[in-house]
Amino acid sequence: LPTLEASGLKVQTRINEHTRRLQLHVGEICERIKARLAPSRFAVIAVTMTDLWSGPGWNFVFGQATFHQRVGAFSFARYDPAFFEQARPAGWQRLLLRRTMKVLTHESGHMLGLWHCVHLRCVMNGSNTLEEDDRVPLHLCPPCLRKLQHAIGFDPVAHYRAVAAFYRRVGLAEDAAF
Repeated sequence: LPTLEASGLKVQTRINEHTRRLQLHVGEICERIKARLAPSRFAVIAVTMTDLWSGPGWNFVFGQATFHQRVGAFSFARYDPAFFEQARPAGWQRLLLRRTMKVLTHESGHMLGLWHCVHLRCVMNGSNTLEEDDRVPLHLCPPCLRKLQHAIGFDPVAHYRAVAAFYRRVGLAEDAAF
């Protein structure tokens, strides 16, 4: 397969047989950015507008992160209706923002040691389709929130107040109400 040089990184590419769009190999991205993880950084995450895939048998992935190496990558591509040659509906920027915040939170959760949650509705639920991903909430469930609090230490009440204020500021009233 050919390679693509992006930000000085040579990454394996392919053309997706279903979308006919370029994809980057997410595992190679993660492998290449490990060198950028300086001791002063907790994690490094790559962001792209190019679609991703993770290997044989995979059509695509929204993102991927490592548990122990603290690197990850995610793509905005499939979150934009234009990727599927659909018209962008009114408010599409807010939908794009919510989707990207969700995948960034999810992949960051992995880098902080959280696995996929299978017990409650949680941002750490796995998803294989955009429809499935849209049903996942933007927040952690109580057990995952507690795991994260134990891992990195923070005040959950202060966290929720700050997050709610941010959600209101960017027009995510439903999420702020949670």
